[in-house]
Amino acid sequence: MEPLKDWFDLTGQVALVTGASRGIGRALALALASAGAQVACLATRVENAESTVTKIRDSGGTALAIGGDVSVEEDVAAAVDATLRTFSRLDILINNAGVLLGKPFAEISLSEWKRVQDVNVTGMFLCARIALAEMVRAGRGGRIVNMGSTAGRIAPPRFVDYCTSKAAIDGLTRSLATEYARHGIRVNCIAPGYVATDLNRKPLEDEKIRKAVLSRIPLRRVAMPEELGPLTVLLCSRGGEYITGQTIYVDGGQVIS
Repeated sequence: MEPLKDWFDLTGQVALVTGASRGIGRALALALASAGAQVACLATRVENAESTVTKIRDSGGTALAIGGDVSVEEDVAAAVDATLRTFSRLDILINNAGVLLGKPFAEISLSEWKRVQDVNVTGMFLCARIALAEMVRAGRGGRIVNMGSTAGRIAPPRFVDYCTSKAAIDGLTRSLATEYARHGIRVNCIAPGYVATDLNRKPLEDEKIRKAVLSRIPLRRVAMPEELGPLTVLLCSRGGEYITGQTIYVDGGQVIS
């Protein structure tokens, strides 16, 4: 009988992780590297990605830092090209880069609205389109994990820009999964709830806000970025070969409460 750990081994696989400089993106890059993958880490500025690359290399892994904006088609194409030049293949795309405003709807300018949708939706579209073209060309299948959010299903006030973008990712995930299944490419979405990242650490330091947030989570705590790593490895490994088109909530039970 094949050891269970072999089902989650990513040795020989190459992953491109967007938004890899901090928080969830960094945690997922480290998790994939610990499972054996070689990881290209994309951040808006290359020096920001270097810290993640250093951590991977210090742990004995192999990684590459790339700078670029996911909402700019030329930057995405250059990131995929750099990955292929360095590692000669691309098996996994982690579509993680994202931004949010946290403003009342009436105060959001058109330029601010467009920026959130450009990064969170168009950025995922561009990364998926360019990565999928390479995966189809190579003929080895592939895996894409899109980073969604519980905000795509439950709608807290002051986050209409973010909620709209994350709801769109559900549709993108399902559509790509059905269209590319015949190529052996699986597409899934991970939708976290509150995670202890730089984006929400400051609000959660307010005791009143923290109590209100925790009261809506059955497990009564927020997640750590590292807790999203094992599921990501599952979805990118042979262990998840029969999972596609799914949005999986990692939220302490928030969407069912």
